[in-house]
Amino acid sequence: MKRILLLIVTMMMLLLAIGCSTDSKETSPTAANTSEQKVEPADSSAPATDETTTDQATTETAELQTSSLDEVLRYFEEQGIEADNKDKPLFEMIDAIDGVMFYSDLKVVKIYQYDSIEAYEEAKASNSILDQMQQKGIFVLETKDQKIKDLFEQLP
Repeated sequence: MKRILLLIVTMMMLLLAIGCSTDSKETSPTAANTSEQKVEPADSSAPATDETTTDQATTETAELQTSSLDEVLRYFEEQGIEADNKDKPLFEMIDAIDGVMFYSDLKVVKIYQYDSIEAYEEAKASNSILDQMQQKGIFVLETKDQKIKDLFEQLP
């Protein structure tokens, strides 16, 4: 009886040790574990109107205003998002030139920077994971945090 009790207590301690040692941070989304919808690009077959041309010109101007990851992070901080404990994600795996990773509301936020929009398009052709990420100019966002996605969309 004592041996069975000792065995049960030992097993419980082992399970407790295993349970407490797991990492509680959210894992980064992959093609297998994400259920987010793809961000569809605008229909390029639509006829160009003055409004479309104006929007494209505004977008190009906006892209020129934000040209570095430091400026993107400064924008998020101005919006009340703290980007403390920054790390570098494996940005080379998706052919980016730079990247930053931080946590917002316990959700991982990764921002990648490309050399140009053409470089992003080339990387997108060879990395299907980019289809699931939000793109703005030369920057790409990977997160499940809707607040961050909304702020990224308004990036100047």
